[in-house]
Amino acid sequence: MLRGVPPIAVALAVLTAPSAVADPNQSDLQYMRTAAGDVRCVVSAEHVGCERTSAGGFPSAPKSQSGSGNQTIASVEKNGAFHWGDGTIGGGSPEVTLINGRTYNFKGWTVLPSVDGTRFTNPASGHGMFVAIDRVEPF
Repeated sequence: MLRGVPPIAVALAVLTAPSAVADPNQSDLQYMRTAAGDVRCVVSAEHVGCERTSAGGFPSAPKSQSGSGNQTIASVEKNGAFHWGDGTIGGGSPEVTLINGRTYNFKGWTVLPSVDGTRFTNPASGHGMFVAIDRVEPF
């Protein structure tokens, strides 16, 4: 018990603190889908890759080499290197459907989905990317 802090204050702090969802997946990859389902991502200890295959890829991406719209994959490595690509991220299970406003911790990355998009941050390096259906911003 904390000295000088009433037990009810400790209980209220625990009940009202935002919860982070720990990584339940023991494999090397964690697949996830945004709440709206428009973007799918895969996270590993080394990188994050997200795809938007509908509507011709990411609007802010370069044109696809196939000529069928824009590139469909945005990826960032834990050291901050960013890449665009064509294709799909594949699939695997379990696939988590993200809940907006909840913080997730997968494979060493912090994932924060919101109605505006999803932010992936590697706390060890400070690098990551923000992914939304209309833009992608590496940092």
